[in-house]
Amino acid sequence: MSRLMLDLGVKTDPIEYRYSFEWLFRLLADEQVRWVQLGTFFELYQLPDEFFQAVADEARRFGVEIRSVFTAHRELGGFFLPGGHFEVVARRNFERLIRIGGLLGARCVGSNPGAVWRDQFGCKPEAIRRYLAHMKELMHLAREEGLQWLTIEPMSCLAEPPTLPEEILSFASELNSYHRQNCELTVPVGFCADVAHGYVDGSGRVVNNHLELLRVCCPYLVELHLKNTDALYQATFGFDEVSRRRGIVDIAEVRHLLGEAAPELPVCELVGYLEIPGPKLGRDYSDHLLESQLRESLRYLQQAWVGELSDRERGARSGEKEADRASQSSWDRATPTAADDKNQASAFVSGVRALTVQAGRTSEEKGAVPPPDEGAETPGRHFRKRYLSRSKPVWVAPSLMCADLCRLGEVIRELEAAGADMLHIDVADGHFVPNLLLGPDVVSQIRPKTELPIDVHLMVEAPELFVERFALAGANALAVHAESCRHLDRVLSEIRRLGLAAGIALNPATPLGVLEYVLERLDYVLLLAVNPGFAGQPLAAAALRKIADCRRFLAERGVDLPVMVDGNVSFDNIPRMVAAGADILVAGTSSWFFKEGTLEANVGRTAAAIEAGLPRSEFSHLRAGEIAEQSGGGCGSSPGFNRGESARQHTDTGGAGSRL
Repeated sequence: MSRLMLDLGVKTDPIEYRYSFEWLFRLLADEQVRWVQLGTFFELYQLPDEFFQAVADEARRFGVEIRSVFTAHRELGGFFLPGGHFEVVARRNFERLIRIGGLLGARCVGSNPGAVWRDQFGCKPEAIRRYLAHMKELMHLAREEGLQWLTIEPMSCLAEPPTLPEEILSFASELNSYHRQNCELTVPVGFCADVAHGYVDGSGRVVNNHLELLRVCCPYLVELHLKNTDALYQATFGFDEVSRRRGIVDIAEVRHLLGEAAPELPVCELVGYLEIPGPKLGRDYSDHLLESQLRESLRYLQQAWVGELSDRERGARSGEKEADRASQSSWDRATPTAADDKNQASAFVSGVRALTVQAGRTSEEKGAVPPPDEGAETPGRHFRKRYLSRSKPVWVAPSLMCADLCRLGEVIRELEAAGADMLHIDVADGHFVPNLLLGPDVVSQIRPKTELPIDVHLMVEAPELFVERFALAGANALAVHAESCRHLDRVLSEIRRLGLAAGIALNPATPLGVLEYVLERLDYVLLLAVNPGFAGQPLAAAALRKIADCRRFLAERGVDLPVMVDGNVSFDNIPRMVAAGADILVAGTSSWFFKEGTLEANVGRTAAAIEAGLPRSEFSHLRAGEIAEQSGGGCGSSPGFNRGESARQHTDTGGAGSRL
């Protein structure tokens, strides 16, 4: 069993225009601190190679090593600015910074990516794409210069991505997916997280605290900035006695969190660099105070940070895993695999909340989102009541991804008037499926405008990151994909804990067996009849057979859950879907949003198609394969399942689906 080793270093920012490197290296040698992260300064990009070779020699003379190079300002932020001129300068300077890292023998070169102009915030998606494209090219140069990592620092405002948990994981996933495809030619990208960075929104509400954002970074955490801050993450300062009294960063909490997450970290040794601005720059009454501030903070961190992790804090890694990692190259062994990217937040539920440790307690225990009171009306119970009291044997849930988003409020009123039973929200992150769709802000905006239940279909990697956000936004039901959820039982439990109905979504090729050991956690099943991500796709060959097989699977286990079907729910396919056992139909471009008909006409045709599939008893003698063959899909021998009126006979204590 190996331990996560924590070590201490200093970032050179506070000596800028104040003291020499020799002064700092002598101080570090005196305090027995080995590691240095070179912070950038204005002249750095123009200085000759000989300067950096001399700095490296000076460091070695004092037994100090420049392990990392990292921006001190936002001078590489041109990738996020329009016009092209800033972009050219940022690229030239970033290439120079990487070469400087190579000259110094550094292992890592990192930066905070930069900022989008707030008056041109709509340019942010394109700016991110531009930045990631440059990073992929720079990963090649870093390999050529002998580096082991490029690192990114997640920041504290939406104008400086990555900030939110989903942004952080999206950046890491895309860049390291590229590295795996070019592992012999590139270095991986990790995070240099800052323990004093949290996200506070425009109203002053702490959305994600510093421990929560640090926890999100852990699968890609390579180095760390250590500094203190206040409750709104405004001022930054060190760890001298006065600063510790007014700051919120508890190093013991940070250690404990990292000990819990150690099996996920891509490194076995993590260096935390003290990063403080120091006293007021350029004043005779303040500059001399820097030495005492550095020494006091370093001495505190030597005890609070560097001390060996306790049994409670340490992360255990098996000898087999260690052997596997040792057999890989330094840039390959430290990069999460494709499976890791698929489940980037494997050790925590609800991404930014459930396993964040605060003073030895989870944020769940601190009550970030308390569970509903026993018997209280919750979104999930509201959904269930409406479903059980329905007057129609089959519900229709129009998919808002197919609506005219420019007039969404008006469309929702039209759908309500047309008899919609619920509203279906598709969420995609561009990774699990190759598309970007609706998000929690859409749900929060439409929630006050309708009393219809809102069900959310998460087509995302690490769905646990989004559970709480959609609960807060006002969703009634949430379906997560079995294919993208490592700890499925835990996530389904969390959805219910927050008062939502919990569903599991299955891609066309995913076998029904994955339902077996989570039936007690389920309120409904969502079957994809097409490969997810886009509207207007052809029906999967075995889709109808799978609906019937699912109904039989549930019946054989004495479970009566609603079966929702999404994908090519067309006028031609609806009768067969209903006959096979569909309870809820997600209506898209081939039914309610059919472009060649009016909404009124489309609703009428959908109702007639549903009627054609009833009563289900007329189809009970058909094998599921025969149902599929009638629509041109494959063959099979599983009998269809005739439930009759059983779906209308739920009771509050009956079956695994009783918590809708």
